[in-house]
Amino acid sequence: MSIEKNIGYFFFDKSHLKRALRHVSYPIDPLLDQSLDGIPEIPDPPFNQMGYGVLGRSLLESVVAEFGIRSGCHTPLDLAQQRLTILDPQRLQTLLDTLCLEFYVKVGSLEKDQGLTQDFSTLEETFMAVLGAVYFDGGYMSMRRVVKQLLVDPVLGDLEAD
Repeated sequence: MSIEKNIGYFFFDKSHLKRALRHVSYPIDPLLDQSLDGIPEIPDPPFNQMGYGVLGRSLLESVVAEFGIRSGCHTPLDLAQQRLTILDPQRLQTLLDTLCLEFYVKVGSLEKDQGLTQDFSTLEETFMAVLGAVYFDGGYMSMRRVVKQLLVDPVLGDLEAD
C-alpha cells in the first residue's frame, strides 16, 4: 500500500511528495537519492519538508474553518469548538497511524535510532507537509478534497457532494 493510496491522492510530480517526506534531519546526499535511471539526484530547494509543513498547516486551518461555517457555525467560539473536534490530537494520532507515515518519512540515521519516525510531532509535521505538497501538485481543490476525506467527513459527515 502506498502513501498516495493512503491519503487518496496520486501525485503528478513525485518530487513534491519526496520533499514533503524529507525531514529536516535527513541528509542531502546524492548517493542516497538515486533517480530511476541510476544517476544521483540532488533535490531542488526546498530540500526538506519545513516550508511545505507551514503551508499545509495554514491550508488545513482554512479548510477546517470553511467546513465549520458550512456545518452551521456562526460565531468564533462555534468555529473554535468545531476546529478542536476535527483536529483533536487523539483523532489526528489515529489518522497518522492509519496513514502509516512512519514508514515513509525520511529522517537522519541518528534520529531514526532515537525513534523519531514514531514521534507524534514528526508525523504531524510530515502530514502537514504532505498537504502542502498536494497543494503544489494539484491545487487548492485537490488539497481540500484530501482534508475533507481524511479529517472533516469522519466528524461532520458529507456536507456536500465532491
